[in-house]
Amino acid sequence: MVQLLGIAAGVLLLLAGSFLGRFFYLKRKRRKMQDSVREAKQMADEFQHMIGTAGWKRLKQLAEVQVQGRTNEILLKPTENQAMQEYQKGELQGIQLFLRLPELSIEMAKDLMAEAQKLDEEIED
Repeated sequence: MVQLLGIAAGVLLLLAGSFLGRFFYLKRKRRKMQDSVREAKQMADEFQHMIGTAGWKRLKQLAEVQVQGRTNEILLKPTENQAMQEYQKGELQGIQLFLRLPELSIEMAKDLMAEAQKLDEEIED
């Protein structure tokens, strides 16, 4: 009987240690994440503001014209210079990424904030 109580006490100590270890790990992770969340939120707010400006709308319109022109050039002008065509495709993809960057950054910030919220809930439970 004493051995059984000793084993049970040992198991309880292991569980308590495991719980405390996880709790402190989550607290450290949350502290580190808070800076990232703050920075991501600031960036998302800035991009959200920028998207609504006339300057961004004009810049986006110009970039979309570039995308259309380069797409037509790549698709309608077959070339034997494969390296040049790959370079042009890279330019096109770069412009497309530029156009999506604000929205992608806002989405990433939202995802990071949701992950931080889950972490907070896990710590509270």
